[in-house]
Amino acid sequence: MDAINLTYPIMSTMPGNVRLSTWEYQAIAEEVLGVLKRGKSKNVLMLSIEDSLPHNVKLSNFELNQMADACQEAWDRLNGPNFIVKTYNDEGRYGGCGYFETLTDAIEYKIRQEDCDRVAKVYRLVEFEEVQ
Repeated sequence: MDAINLTYPIMSTMPGNVRLSTWEYQAIAEEVLGVLKRGKSKNVLMLSIEDSLPHNVKLSNFELNQMADACQEAWDRLNGPNFIVKTYNDEGRYGGCGYFETLTDAIEYKIRQEDCDRVAKVYRLVEFEEVQ
């Protein structure tokens, strides 16, 4: 993940009456990215956002909290599991699943499961896909 991916969550949660330049948004995103990479707590993330804001911009704790949540969610989405492999026995009964970050790992798991005479299917976890 890079700072560009964090710029949108920061921009979208910034109050409407605050106007910042692209450079200022990217500077905030760089600070936030450093905190996320170190795995610090939410309070440290909020302080990092507050410290990286221009001196004339003050946000409430609620606004900082919203921004920190949006950044953490974007981080988790990019660094979390992206693929799932579901396994079934010969009769078609569900046998379990495994979550993987990369397609390569998911395919390797699928091949191992198929070597054990199971049927395995790889699915991509998609955000905002409607379930019917």
